[in-house]
Formats: sequence, C-alpha cells, structure tokens
Amino acid sequence: MALFLSDIKLGNYERFLLAQELADIVHRDVDLVDLSGASTVFQAQIIHTGKTVFCSDEERKIIFEMKTLKMYSKLNEERQIVFDDIKKRGSIYEE
Repeated sequence: MALFLSDIKLGNYERFLLAQELADIVHRDVDLVDLSGASTVFQAQIIHTGKTVFCSDEERKIIFEMKTLKMYSKLNEERQIVFDDIKKRGSIYEE
C-alpha cells in the first residue's frame, strides 16, 4: 500500500495510473490512498502502524500527524459517551 499527501488533487484514474507506475518500480501491488481524503480513524491507524519510506517535507508530515492524532483523540472522547451508554443498556438498539 502506498499513501500520500499532496497539494495536487488527482482523480481516481490518475491515482490508478500512478499506483501502476509505483507497482512496476517496486514489483509489488500498490493501492494508492490520498490520506487527506481518508477517514480520521484510517489516518490514525496509518500514523501508528505505518512506515515512512519517503518524505519530501518532514515539517508538513509532523503537522499532519499532530492534527490527525488530535482529531482522533477528540473522536474517541465523543464516541466514549456512546460506548458507555451501550454498555449501560447492554444493547446497541433502543428497547
């Protein structure tokens, strides 16, 4: 999998072509994802478990990671209320 952040917005077809070029270079399947359009949860998972192979702007990467982890933390705080309510009721659905 390859992930990227860019100021240049690629359409699905252009992103597909770029992924194929990368796949030819690395001799592996590549699924190219623009992290700026990904969900907060997916972004946080990539930050926690991913490995940076190339970065052209370390400062931009750090700012993106800080912003993402802040949003992820806020999301977890908001979801905790829902999870606590489900645990209290013993069911996801209203009875």
